[in-house]
Order: sequence, then C-alpha cells, then structure tokens
Amino acid sequence: MNYKVLSTKILDSESKKELNHSIYQYSEKDFIKIIPTGYYFSEIVCDSLIFSSQNAVQIFLKNSESKKYKSKKIFCVGDTTKSLLTKNNFRVENCFNDSSSLAKFISKNNKSEKFLFLCGKNRLKKIEEILSNNNVDLIVEELYETKLLYEKVNCMYDLILFYSPSGVESFIKNNFIEKSICFCIGSTTASALKSLTDKIIIAKKPTIRQLIKQVNNFIN
Repeated sequence: MNYKVLSTKILDSESKKELNHSIYQYSEKDFIKIIPTGYYFSEIVCDSLIFSSQNAVQIFLKNSESKKYKSKKIFCVGDTTKSLLTKNNFRVENCFNDSSSLAKFISKNNKSEKFLFLCGKNRLKKIEEILSNNNVDLIVEELYETKLLYEKVNCMYDLILFYSPSGVESFIKNNFIEKSICFCIGSTTASALKSLTDKIIIAKKPTIRQLIKQVNNFIN
C-alpha cells in the first residue's frame, strides 16, 4: 500500500531528514500562523519562568531583553522547547510531557516561588487553573496569537500529523478526518480529536522527530 501522509505544519529541513519518502507520499501545509503580539519585554521580578510551547521560546529569544533572565530557573513542556532554551544557555530546571504535569509538580515542590508564564493567547488554561487552585504566585504574559488558516486539502490522506489543538480546529473546518489515522504530538492535541475519531496515535515524546519516527515505524 502506498500511504498518503499529510503534515498540518510545514517542517524545517532538520525534521524533514527523518521522513522516509520511499515508503509513503508526503505532503505538508500550514494550518495555523503564529503572530507575535509585539509584547515589550521589561524585566519582571520573578524566581522562575514557565514555557509550554516552542513558539513562545522562539519569540522570547529574539528579544535582546531575554538575556536578563539567564539566571532564572525554567520549567517547560516538551523536549524541543527544552532544547531551544539550553542551546541558548538558559537553565532548564525541569521538562515535562504536558502542562498538567508541569503545574502539578510546581504546586507540590515550588509553591513558594513567583513564576512568569510566557505563552500564547490561544492556550488552554491548565497551568493557570492548577497553579491558581494551589495559591502559586503567577504572572502571565502573552507573546503571540495563533491565526487559524482553514486550508482545504484536495484528497484524502491515510495518515495526518497534528501538532496542536489549534491545528486540529483549523483542519476540521474545511476537511474531514473520515478513515484517516491521526498522529498527534501530545495528549492535549489528541484530546481535540477524540470526539471525531478513535484512530489516534500519540507520540511517545512530544517532539516532531518522535512523531515522524512513529509514522515510519507504523508504515514499516
């Protein structure tokens, strides 16, 4: 069987090296666009930072004011997010697979600290809810918003790769899942699909590399 695979995000050159074009037809299209809010960085008094997405990290690193936070501990979600931070000499204290795990850990182990959460506008509020319920001091600053592009595809795909709940929302506006098997980068993304299909495979680690690896293994 010659599988047709769609990525709902245009991948960078490093990620594309993991693709196995000999065993499937690969297509890609961006279903969301990340738009910086133009947030002006000023040094905020805090003990630690929180990042739940690599998009927030990328915008943060582009600002020269980010270097003022190099002495701070950082708690983040996802190995890719962690890698971006450590490559730029930021101190990642702990990395988690999902937002709930991060917030529960902080509530149990770092409750007395003051946190700065740098994030997007269109986020789930798990971190805020859990930390608020446990009386953790949290400042939230929104660095970007997510625009849904509502692209339409012109054929059915056997496998579809999803990277965020927003990507799922954008895709299903003008397209159908039907019999496609959905590969999701994490459990939060998978949750956005559960009312539409039970054909869901979640990456063992929330990274693009791991997601593609599982696609390759599935087809092989």
